[in-house]
Amino acid sequence: MLKYAALIVTFNRKDKLVKALDSLLSQSILPEKIVLVDNASTDGTQDMLKAGGYLDNERLQFIELPTNVGGSGGFYAAFEAAKQLDVDWVSISDDDANFGPDYFAAMAKAIDRHPDAGGFTSEVKLPDGRIDVTHRFHMIDKRLLRWREIPAENYDTDFKVDGFTFVGSFLSMHTIKEVDSPEKDFFIWWDDLDYSVRVTKTTDVYNAPGAVINHDTPSNAMDLKHSYHPDWRNYYGTRNMFFAFWKNAHPVLKYPYLLYKIARLYLNLVSPRLKYGRKYELFTANQAMKDFFRGKKGLNEHFLPGSSKQREAEYAEKVAAEQSKMK
Repeated sequence: MLKYAALIVTFNRKDKLVKALDSLLSQSILPEKIVLVDNASTDGTQDMLKAGGYLDNERLQFIELPTNVGGSGGFYAAFEAAKQLDVDWVSISDDDANFGPDYFAAMAKAIDRHPDAGGFTSEVKLPDGRIDVTHRFHMIDKRLLRWREIPAENYDTDFKVDGFTFVGSFLSMHTIKEVDSPEKDFFIWWDDLDYSVRVTKTTDVYNAPGAVINHDTPSNAMDLKHSYHPDWRNYYGTRNMFFAFWKNAHPVLKYPYLLYKIARLYLNLVSPRLKYGRKYELFTANQAMKDFFRGKKGLNEHFLPGSSKQREAEYAEKVAAEQSKMK
């Protein structure tokens, strides 16, 4: 029988969290333990868990952090707690990830097919039913950390994965203890991709057909490629991408390729989709590069959660004014 724990990190999304927890507690193969890390939520998450009886469930291990240390700090705490459990496998997901009812039954079958693999991933579905292909990657060039998304048509078969996000990843305890915990000081974004590179250096990882995560997210990376909205998180995505590249790329080739990546970062700022956001994105890029070269991780005071709301409103006004002129 499959013996596993499920890790979830949450922050101020109590309604989505309940659905995620219920999806785990209704599995055909139940988890031994659900490790829930609360990143100092202020929306009454703990009260909701208490009122719903979740805190009384012996399967739930609730960890409340004193401050919001972001997804990376939250997952670090979750991994550290998981390493103390008597389980063979560990599932990792966000608080907006809902597991299909036979998710772990599909994982058990995948383990039987690939007994030497130390990790598995799943299909991630968007609310509109599309497969979100921005969570699983094949490596084009491991020396330079260049990868491509795996097409949706591949998801009905087992395929090998070189990079993955934490949404719907499933790792053996042996792998976790060998690789250790993820980077805790990225705050958000790229802690999972950086970790996946470390994992796939030590073991094979396969995607498991039939294991499906329903991702309850209003936006996704596939659609954001073709649109733009100011987002404070882009600073962390840019900065942490460079940190992950520098740590994992070829020790010699990474020097010239770093110059290429920096040039590409700034050339992308001339994109027409950034017409009304170019100034903000230039500031974001400059801050990210400055902190990368200084080796500064953690939280940046210019890019706090929710800090781009005013810029989003200003951006919307500019777009509306432009559209009005065109009428």
